Amino acid sequence: MKTDNQNAIGIYIDIVSMLLEKELQFESYDDDLVAKIFFTSDDFPTEFIISVDGERELVGFVAKLPFTAPKEKRVDIAFATGIANNTLLNGNFDFDYRSGEIYFRMAQSFKGGVTLTNESIEHLIYVAILTMDEFNDRFFMICDDAMTLQKFVESMEN
Repeated sequence: MKTDNQNAIGIYIDIVSMLLEKELQFESYDDDLVAKIFFTSDDFPTEFIISVDGERELVGFVAKLPFTAPKEKRVDIAFATGIANNTLLNGNFDFDYRSGEIYFRMAQSFKGGVTLTNESIEHLIYVAILTMDEFNDRFFMICDDAMTLQKFVESMEN
């Protein structure tokens, strides 16, 4: 493992143990303190990467949504991700206008020896998955001309 931070190593071991216990499909990259979870929401298969950063004392959660916004929809998606972010308490969507890629990111600090319990790690994973599941359909519908930006805004008001 590429860190001397024992708390980071312990958190990574706890994450992998929890993933095994929950029988989730994943790959682990122990040297890098990274686990890649594979799941399918209602519609889309997604890879979700969890990384433990011993230097910055952060657990990071990143997932790339499994579609790319076409050029003619990128302005709408830029607005939609910004509007979605305004409703989130934890995590955010990042949109790369040039590539059309949409990511969901979250981070949790363990600075100063803060311990993350299995329950808190599990909760963070499920919050991330549920948040992505809540929005990926609507982002895709905008990209696919099945929903206008105005309808997206209206759906956020309900």
